[in-house]
Amino acid sequence: LEIPTYQFGGVIDAREDEGAAAFVRFVSEIVEGPAAFMQTVSFSVRAVPEYFSPDGRPRVEADWVYGMGASLFFEGAPHAFGNVTTEITMTEYDLATNKWSEMAKNFTISIR
Repeated sequence: LEIPTYQFGGVIDAREDEGAAAFVRFVSEIVEGPAAFMQTVSFSVRAVPEYFSPDGRPRVEADWVYGMGASLFFEGAPHAFGNVTTEITMTEYDLATNKWSEMAKNFTISIR
């Protein structure tokens, strides 16, 4: 099993009370392991919930239309501002070996 890799942007800047934010292809260069046809890849995001609206917590959705990538979506809570350390985790399941692997990385959402 080879763990897939991925890249993403650094600090995300958003304006306070701006509404929903979308960062298309925020995650890029997703490279699956050597048996890609036998692997599934998914993403999860963890952040301090008080900075985001109840339905606007950060999420990442895969976008395979133009290659291997994923987009980031969120909506700030009313009157919330500051720097939010956010963790994105890529989870990979290898169907051939029946094994799971995870890779987590941090980034900052800066709400001003």
